[in-house]
Amino acid sequence: MKIKQKWKSYLKRFLLIVIVFLVCWHAVRVVTLTDKNFQYLNSTVSRNIEDSFHTEEVFEINREWELGFLAISSFAITNRAFLDSSYKDRAIELNEILIQEMMSKRIQDFYGFKGFDNLCFKENPNESVIYTGYLNYMLSTYNLLTSNNKEILSLNKKVSEYLYEQYRNSSSKFLESYTGSCWTGDNVIALASLELYDLHAKTNYSIVCDEWVTSVKEHFLDKDGLMTSEVFLDYDHKKCLRYKDTEGSTINWSTMFIKHFDEEFAKEQYYRFRDNYSTNFVILRAFKENSPELDNFSKGNIDSGPIVFDYGVSATVFGYGAARAVGDSWTYKSIKLVLPFFFKKADTGVKSILYSPLSDAIFSFCATQTKFDRRYLK
Repeated sequence: MKIKQKWKSYLKRFLLIVIVFLVCWHAVRVVTLTDKNFQYLNSTVSRNIEDSFHTEEVFEINREWELGFLAISSFAITNRAFLDSSYKDRAIELNEILIQEMMSKRIQDFYGFKGFDNLCFKENPNESVIYTGYLNYMLSTYNLLTSNNKEILSLNKKVSEYLYEQYRNSSSKFLESYTGSCWTGDNVIALASLELYDLHAKTNYSIVCDEWVTSVKEHFLDKDGLMTSEVFLDYDHKKCLRYKDTEGSTINWSTMFIKHFDEEFAKEQYYRFRDNYSTNFVILRAFKENSPELDNFSKGNIDSGPIVFDYGVSATVFGYGAARAVGDSWTYKSIKLVLPFFFKKADTGVKSILYSPLSDAIFSFCATQTKFDRRYLK
């Protein structure tokens, strides 16, 4: 037993030395990734959608990845437009393509969506918040860029009204991602979409955001004061049966959306998690996944990504965006330092994230975290 413990200790030290050496060696050749990310992302959106490449090859394994690529690409592109106004016209054009694809039958069918003509809370109260929430965030942010598309304005109004009614009638203030299962990371996107809808529509739907934060603080915090990653409901979709403790990928992902409707709570959750479940490796901070269901050295799952000594790839990548969102500049810059390790040349001649178009969209979204400013609105 002692020999095994010593072996683990030596291995950890060796890996730490290797990581520090590689980061220091690589520091002299760090490039600005954001522009190259967006060159690739722009090319991917245009080429993949026009050629249906993503439907036939990239996302056939999991339709969630396709929805994620469409939505998160839109999130990132809109962020970029708010940071660089010269990109606005291109962002509007790309978002229209992405929204159109998001409304395609193949995406709607995967989530059992019954169509916008049937989007009425009294008749159809349990649509998945994954589809309606992600779509509404795309619509709300598009309408912050321009109000010239009356069809998108009307659709944004309809979906926002529906989400508002769902939240007002939920005792837990969580909506279902799948039957009986409510994921925090999906709900915060829907809630943020209502906050952003209020910005241009002058409504007060974001009152449900305050109710959600109150419900989380009263019922869904773990022993460390961190919010749950998942809430389970009964068969009537009303009563909360139990909830799952937090996970690193959930906290950091959610921080990037909660900051739109409750910046103080977003900062509280981020720093509480960072201080308890991350480690500063000299010049790199890594975040733990902290999942009781996953081994501390494994491939992880579809959300966590690979886990090494409990440090999660998703938790750390999302930590890159969360750190930028709350103003933790040291953590943001330290993680950005090692990002070039994960890039390779794509056939477009620019750099692409190693794994998939979805990963590239996520990195772009994390790198462009911004607070949407009312003064930008026309």
